[in-house]
Amino acid sequence: MVLLDCNGIQKELLVGDRNSPSYLRPVRLRRVLHDLAQNTLIELIDDEREVYIVHRMLQTRLLEDMKKSPEQREQIFRLAFELIRKKLPTPSIDTPEPAKWGVFKELLPHVLRLEKIYKDPLAKRKVKPFIELAELFRDGGVALWQRYVANDAAILLRTAEDILREIEGNHEDLLAEINYTITLIFQNKGISQRREDLARFQSILAYRERAFNDKKPEDITRNDEGLLFNAQADYANAILALGNYAEAELIYEKCRETLVQWGQDEHQFSFAKLHHHMAFCKMFRGDFKCAIDLAQQSVDIIKKLGYSQLTARYEVDLACIILQSGDIKHALEIQNRILASRTALKGKACYFTMQSLYAVASLLWYTGDLEGAEKLMRAALQKSVQRGIKGSWPEPAIARCQYHLAQVLMKKSEGEKTAEVSALLTDSKTVLSKLLAHDPLKGVRDEDTLALFDHLQPLFGGRFTGTQLLKYYTQDE
Repeated sequence: MVLLDCNGIQKELLVGDRNSPSYLRPVRLRRVLHDLAQNTLIELIDDEREVYIVHRMLQTRLLEDMKKSPEQREQIFRLAFELIRKKLPTPSIDTPEPAKWGVFKELLPHVLRLEKIYKDPLAKRKVKPFIELAELFRDGGVALWQRYVANDAAILLRTAEDILREIEGNHEDLLAEINYTITLIFQNKGISQRREDLARFQSILAYRERAFNDKKPEDITRNDEGLLFNAQADYANAILALGNYAEAELIYEKCRETLVQWGQDEHQFSFAKLHHHMAFCKMFRGDFKCAIDLAQQSVDIIKKLGYSQLTARYEVDLACIILQSGDIKHALEIQNRILASRTALKGKACYFTMQSLYAVASLLWYTGDLEGAEKLMRAALQKSVQRGIKGSWPEPAIARCQYHLAQVLMKKSEGEKTAEVSALLTDSKTVLSKLLAHDPLKGVRDEDTLALFDHLQPLFGGRFTGTQLLKYYTQDE
């Protein structure tokens, strides 16, 4: 219990198998827990499900004592790992699995606790890394990412990556999966990650192509085809984020041919994702009818499959495409509805709540509702610095909101540059100057400076909440 999260340890988690120490066998474990509770070393907080808490100071002291005996510490660490591994299911990287989320909610705090102990810089001797531990941290990272807990997910995945680099053997498959998820996590960071994302996805695609081509045709499985398919689609996403919609569209079309061969009924989720991505290619080309149709199809499929948060994300992108077509009123209706839904949910998805606050504010600016725009922009900026939320909204998003708020305030005051406006402009333009070098956008007129701030954002979920950027994304066909 010393190596588990002290805020909620389930009795069923502690039950071992025939190879576990005798004190983890059901009858003996019951007596041990009773004695610990009697001596107030632990406390039963859920009688029905038998969930205990361990007093934090006691846990800390016992952990310090364990450091004096590295062998014992490693042995107990292995035991804690085995108990968690036995209960934690392996998440699907490709498809969310709501049925497993209850189990993940209970067990992920223990995975995070185990990672913290593994990385303890004050330990006399580090726990010896092993492949199964990397797999556990990978699974925990994927599950957290699917629940939008990005920072903790990244911690687990980075540690899994470190473990694989320390141990001997060929672990390219696992490294590719970890690289894939890390890249998806940081896509919300915007412009600073685009080149790194591209490099990671290029590396993953090269590995998947090599592994696929090294197999005899008769040995290739549907899983092999699926891994290559995902790598191709993800690489297309990376180049699309850099504005290369022509090449991305060709890859998506090939992916669609593959999905048609596999069967639409069995791969509805993949079809939804592909239609969502292809909608942006059509938008870049100015084919708004096709773009809106594809985006709406993706929303309908995801909604039918029951993924409410992903439905909202796809609806945001649908609204952005509708805005580019010139229909501000319809775009505002959708964004308002999503904001109301996200505000009601609150909780972990605070990044998405702030994105919606800004998206609606931006549209209000275009309709001339300066009071409404100011109110929501201030709400987003205030929320972004609240304790427990700070860091959830990336720097590019904050800078855009600051710059746009400055424009709202100046328009309200007929061009007056107050001290607040000057501060907002200075802070936002400092970030713009720092980040724009990662992916420069040339030829933007002064009156369209807001387009540069839009360009800083991730492609999906927020880059096209304004009306000035799209015209600057042109390519030679």
